[in-house]
Amino acid sequence: MTPTSFVQKHFEAILSAPRQQIDQPPPIVPVADARRDFDVAQSVGITVTTLRLYRAMDHAKDGNGNVQISQLALAEKAGVASASVKAFQQKLVRQGLIKQTVPPGHRTPAVWHVFSIGDGR
Repeated sequence: MTPTSFVQKHFEAILSAPRQQIDQPPPIVPVADARRDFDVAQSVGITVTTLRLYRAMDHAKDGNGNVQISQLALAEKAGVASASVKAFQQKLVRQGLIKQTVPPGHRTPAVWHVFSIGDGR
């Protein structure tokens, strides 16, 4: 095979390969939603980033209001660094928004009860 035919075959393979879907950037939050998030976070005494973690836990809770999710999975869902999840959870505990009901065990994450914002805790 000549170098020219090799290059030609290589480019034909590239051009005929199925297209891969490119990950889309995260959607831009409208200004009104960002302002609402800031107001909600400020009203309960937390940061907007901590509010994102709370909402990820709130979304994952079961019918009884409990959630069992690893720190890594929670960090992914909330879009925060996994190393900071524990600190954010401690802030939520101090504000009365979550409560640990079952401590973490060997290879099992803790179970948290998630209160709704505005509940009389």
